[in-house]
Amino acid sequence: VFASQSRTQTIIIMVMYIFFMIFSKKSSVVKIILAFIAVLFVLSLVVPAISDVINSAFESISEKEIQESLIGGSLNSRMKLMYNGVHMLVNTFGFGVGAGCHRVLMPQYSLQYYDAGEIVVMHNLLAEIFADYGLIIGITFLIVIVKLCVKLYQIFKKQNDMIIKTS
Repeated sequence: VFASQSRTQTIIIMVMYIFFMIFSKKSSVVKIILAFIAVLFVLSLVVPAISDVINSAFESISEKEIQESLIGGSLNSRMKLMYNGVHMLVNTFGFGVGAGCHRVLMPQYSLQYYDAGEIVVMHNLLAEIFADYGLIIGITFLIVIVKLCVKLYQIFKKQNDMIIKTS
Protein backbone atom coordinates (compact mmCIF):
# COMPACT_ATOMS: atom_id res chain seq x y z
CA VAL A 1 0.00 0.00 0.00
CA PHE A 2 2.80 2.43 0.86
CA ALA A 3 4.60 1.64 -2.40
CA SER A 4 1.48 2.39 -4.44
CA GLN A 5 1.21 5.78 -2.71
CA SER A 6 -2.55 5.33 -2.72
CA ARG A 7 -3.87 8.15 -0.58
CA THR A 8 -7.23 6.47 0.00
CA GLN A 9 -5.77 3.11 1.00
CA THR A 10 -3.18 4.70 3.30
CA ILE A 11 -5.89 6.69 5.09
CA ILE A 12 -8.18 3.65 5.33
CA ILE A 13 -5.42 1.52 6.84
CA MET A 14 -4.64 4.23 9.39
CA VAL A 15 -8.34 4.51 10.33
CA MET A 16 -8.63 0.72 10.59
CA TYR A 17 -5.65 0.56 12.94
CA ILE A 18 -7.10 3.36 15.07
CA PHE A 19 -10.40 1.48 15.40
CA PHE A 20 -8.53 -1.73 16.11
CA MET A 21 -6.65 0.00 18.92
CA ILE A 22 -9.89 1.40 20.36
CA PHE A 23 -11.67 -1.95 20.41
CA SER A 24 -8.88 -4.28 21.46
CA LYS A 25 -6.90 -5.02 24.59
CA LYS A 26 -4.69 -2.04 25.24
CA SER A 27 -1.59 -3.94 26.35
CA SER A 28 -1.57 -6.17 23.29
CA VAL A 29 -2.05 -3.18 21.00
CA VAL A 30 0.94 -1.38 22.47
CA LYS A 31 3.05 -4.51 21.92
CA ILE A 32 1.83 -4.79 18.32
CA ILE A 33 2.55 -1.13 17.60
CA LEU A 34 6.02 -1.36 19.12
CA ALA A 35 6.77 -4.54 17.16
CA PHE A 36 5.51 -2.93 13.95
CA ILE A 37 7.66 0.17 14.50
CA ALA A 38 10.68 -2.01 15.32
CA VAL A 39 10.21 -4.09 12.16
CA LEU A 40 9.86 -0.94 10.04
CA PHE A 41 12.96 0.55 11.64
CA VAL A 42 15.05 -2.58 11.03
CA LEU A 43 13.77 -2.89 7.48
CA SER A 44 14.57 0.75 6.75
CA LEU A 45 18.13 0.19 8.02
CA VAL A 46 18.62 -2.98 5.98
CA VAL A 47 16.79 -1.78 2.87
CA PRO A 48 17.13 2.02 2.52
CA ALA A 49 14.53 2.13 -0.27
CA ILE A 50 11.86 1.15 2.28
CA SER A 51 12.30 4.41 4.19
CA ASP A 52 11.86 6.29 0.88
CA VAL A 53 8.66 4.36 0.19
CA ILE A 54 7.29 5.05 3.69
CA ASN A 55 8.19 8.74 3.49
CA SER A 56 6.58 9.14 0.08
CA ALA A 57 3.42 7.39 1.31
CA PHE A 58 3.02 9.80 4.21
CA GLU A 59 3.88 12.70 1.90
CA SER A 60 0.97 11.67 -0.35
CA ILE A 61 -1.47 12.31 2.52
CA SER A 62 0.08 15.61 3.55
CA GLU A 63 -2.03 18.77 3.59
CA LYS A 64 0.00 20.29 0.75
CA GLU A 65 -0.47 17.25 -1.48
CA ILE A 66 -4.21 17.12 -0.83
CA GLN A 67 -4.62 20.83 -1.59
CA GLU A 68 -2.69 20.46 -4.86
CA SER A 69 -4.85 17.46 -5.71
CA LEU A 70 -8.00 19.51 -5.16
CA ILE A 71 -6.85 22.23 -7.54
CA GLY A 72 -5.93 20.14 -10.55
CA GLY A 73 -5.12 16.64 -9.46
CA SER A 74 -6.96 13.42 -8.75
CA LEU A 75 -9.34 14.82 -6.13
CA ASN A 76 -10.43 17.50 -8.57
CA SER A 77 -11.13 14.84 -11.20
CA ARG A 78 -13.03 12.71 -8.67
CA MET A 79 -15.16 15.69 -7.66
CA LYS A 80 -16.01 16.37 -11.32
CA LEU A 81 -16.94 12.71 -11.79
CA MET A 82 -19.13 12.86 -8.69
CA TYR A 83 -20.85 16.06 -9.86
CA ASN A 84 -21.56 14.40 -13.20
CA GLY A 85 -22.99 11.45 -11.26
CA VAL A 86 -25.32 13.83 -9.42
CA HIS A 87 -26.50 15.14 -12.79
CA MET A 88 -27.14 11.55 -13.91
CA LEU A 89 -29.21 10.95 -10.81
CA VAL A 90 -31.20 14.15 -11.28
CA ASN A 91 -31.73 13.50 -15.00
CA THR A 92 -33.17 10.05 -14.24
CA PHE A 93 -35.48 11.44 -11.54
CA GLY A 94 -33.58 9.52 -8.86
CA PHE A 95 -33.76 6.10 -10.53
CA GLY A 96 -30.15 5.94 -11.73
CA VAL A 97 -28.77 5.14 -15.15
CA GLY A 98 -28.44 1.37 -14.69
CA ALA A 99 -25.72 -1.00 -13.56
CA GLY A 100 -22.38 0.20 -14.93
CA CYS A 101 -23.99 2.65 -17.34
CA HIS A 102 -22.30 5.68 -15.78
CA ARG A 103 -19.15 4.50 -17.57
CA VAL A 104 -20.89 4.72 -20.94
CA LEU A 105 -22.55 8.07 -20.22
CA MET A 106 -19.62 9.80 -18.51
CA PRO A 107 -18.01 11.11 -21.73
CA GLN A 108 -21.28 12.84 -22.67
CA TYR A 109 -21.76 14.25 -19.18
CA SER A 110 -18.11 15.41 -19.16
CA LEU A 111 -18.81 17.42 -22.29
CA GLN A 112 -22.11 18.74 -21.02
CA TYR A 113 -21.37 19.48 -17.34
CA TYR A 114 -17.98 18.94 -15.66
CA ASP A 115 -15.00 18.02 -17.81
CA ALA A 116 -13.38 14.93 -16.28
CA GLY A 117 -11.16 14.36 -19.28
CA GLU A 118 -10.87 10.79 -20.48
CA ILE A 119 -11.84 9.29 -17.11
CA VAL A 120 -15.12 7.41 -17.26
CA VAL A 121 -15.12 5.36 -14.04
CA MET A 122 -16.61 7.13 -11.01
CA HIS A 123 -13.77 6.30 -8.53
CA ASN A 124 -16.22 6.67 -5.64
CA LEU A 125 -18.27 3.66 -4.57
CA LEU A 126 -21.10 5.60 -2.97
CA ALA A 127 -21.44 8.04 -5.87
CA GLU A 128 -21.33 5.11 -8.29
CA ILE A 129 -24.11 3.28 -6.43
CA PHE A 130 -26.33 6.36 -6.46
CA ALA A 131 -25.61 7.22 -10.12
CA ASP A 132 -26.08 3.65 -11.36
CA TYR A 133 -28.81 2.32 -9.08
CA GLY A 134 -30.65 5.41 -7.88
CA LEU A 135 -31.85 6.85 -4.61
CA ILE A 136 -33.76 3.81 -3.32
CA ILE A 137 -30.81 1.42 -3.63
CA GLY A 138 -28.29 4.07 -2.50
CA ILE A 139 -30.23 4.93 0.64
CA THR A 140 -30.87 1.24 1.35
CA PHE A 141 -27.13 0.60 1.01
CA LEU A 142 -26.34 3.35 3.52
CA ILE A 143 -28.97 2.09 5.97
CA VAL A 144 -27.61 -1.47 5.79
CA ILE A 145 -24.05 -0.27 6.40
CA VAL A 146 -25.12 1.82 9.40
CA LYS A 147 -27.19 -1.06 10.84
CA LEU A 148 -24.25 -3.45 10.42
CA CYS A 149 -21.93 -1.03 12.22
CA VAL A 150 -24.43 -0.65 15.06
CA LYS A 151 -24.86 -4.44 15.28
CA LEU A 152 -21.10 -5.00 15.37
CA TYR A 153 -20.76 -2.39 18.10
CA GLN A 154 -23.55 -4.07 20.09
CA ILE A 155 -21.83 -7.44 19.75
CA PHE A 156 -18.60 -5.86 20.90
CA LYS A 157 -20.25 -4.31 23.97
CA LYS A 158 -22.24 -7.41 24.98
CA GLN A 159 -19.58 -10.07 24.48
CA ASN A 160 -17.13 -10.97 27.20
CA ASP A 161 -14.97 -13.19 25.01
CA MET A 162 -12.18 -11.01 23.54
CA ILE A 163 -11.75 -13.31 20.54
CA ILE A 164 -15.37 -12.79 19.53
CA LYS A 165 -15.10 -9.05 20.20
CA THR A 166 -12.16 -8.51 17.88
CA SER A 167 -13.05 -11.08 15.19
